Amino acid sequence: MAAAAAAPNGRTDASQDVILSNGNQYPATDAGFSAALAGAGTNGVVLIPGGVTLTLTSGHSIVTSGLTLRCEPAALIQTAVPGVNPIEVRASDVAIEECHFQYSSGATDAVVLPNSVSRVHILRNVFEDYPAGGANTTLFIGNRTNASLATAVTDVEVTFNTFLNDCGDVVNIQDYVLRADVSHNVFTACATPLNHPLINAQNSDNGTVISDLYVVANQISNAGGGDCVQVQQLTSLAITNVHVDGNTCQLATIPGHGNGTGYSTAGVTNGTVSHNTFDANGQAFAGGNAPFELVNTVNVAETGNACALGSQARTAACFTAIAYSGSLTGNTIAANQGSFSYTGSSVGPLCMQFYTAGTFPVLARNVVAGNFCDLSASTGPVEGIAFQAAAGTISSNYAVANTLAGPGGTLNSGGIILANDGGALSLNVVVENQMFGFTYPYSQSVASPMSIRGLCTSCVDALTVAFVSGHVP
Repeated sequence: MAAAAAAPNGRTDASQDVILSNGNQYPATDAGFSAALAGAGTNGVVLIPGGVTLTLTSGHSIVTSGLTLRCEPAALIQTAVPGVNPIEVRASDVAIEECHFQYSSGATDAVVLPNSVSRVHILRNVFEDYPAGGANTTLFIGNRTNASLATAVTDVEVTFNTFLNDCGDVVNIQDYVLRADVSHNVFTACATPLNHPLINAQNSDNGTVISDLYVVANQISNAGGGDCVQVQQLTSLAITNVHVDGNTCQLATIPGHGNGTGYSTAGVTNGTVSHNTFDANGQAFAGGNAPFELVNTVNVAETGNACALGSQARTAACFTAIAYSGSLTGNTIAANQGSFSYTGSSVGPLCMQFYTAGTFPVLARNVVAGNFCDLSASTGPVEGIAFQAAAGTISSNYAVANTLAGPGGTLNSGGIILANDGGALSLNVVVENQMFGFTYPYSQSVASPMSIRGLCTSCVDALTVAFVSGHVP
């Protein structure tokens, strides 16, 4: 007589939900999941078969090196864990692949890498419905200590995942993390957003370092008040070698929301913010942080980005670079495109703004070149590029070969503005820029370009004075 057909997914009884580990079967329960993790062995695989729903009501730790947690299609891991993390990775060379995590209740984290682990891979998973809640996140990566570099979380890969309706800091990289790759993920808009960045990296404990961070080719729909990507230095140590490249950030069309922002890079030394897009998608942009923001960065190339704010009644800016009680030096802001149609009446919306504030700030030796700003469809007064010293110094910067298209007419619009508003400007080079449709091609006032017209000759070098005198009637 022929043998009976095997049940699907290796189960001996199709009615029984099981977990497979190292050739053994375990019940799809908290206790069974713990036993499966313990029984997998080094380089083992724990498999959640298709059609199985595993509900976690207690915390679990992966402590075996080389373990892979994998799920088949239609498997579901629901987390309903009060007060502790559902899954903590406390071993190296671990992979979590192709699983669907869904929030049910309790702690709002799904997976946490809290320790000095290396070579962890989070691949092709779905994380769904994780809410905002205090400091909690969907995926936490980091070692919150100020010990030695040996305690860092290193070589982490978060790629090809989908984050559905997650509302907190969705991917949160904190403190000691070296060589992290967050790439090719999809983030859908949260239905009840708060002010949380979707991808966040910051060193908030003294002595901690984030280095070699790659945030690449993510597709982000943002309905909250936070950034699509935020990289932020909060301690005395810089964040180094950061690359935020090729991402898309679009505001969602959820009623009452749509005030999210784009890419904020603060305190970073050496890196790129390149070929990213920000699209307001017809939403009323709230102003505040610009879609592209640099703060106290050194040797960062912000190049090839596109900012489309669309029709806006509020004052806003596409690109800002700020020295705040620190230095913003050696950066290149080049070949970017900014566009918006301003429909308000107050002076203020800018394509690009460079300014200083706080205590002894320095904004120097930055190159602003080959950018294109299209503000031509605006019906209200707009401004192209402004260098505004509210404190400290702005010196030895290059604004060269930019093309600025204004709205024309008699609007109070300024093309390039160098404004001394309490600080000092000197030896800046402003040449070979093309400006069309601005009532005042050069001005010394951001608040009202018509009030102080013309070039601030003490703010620039002799070459600029000669160039402008020969090209401006």
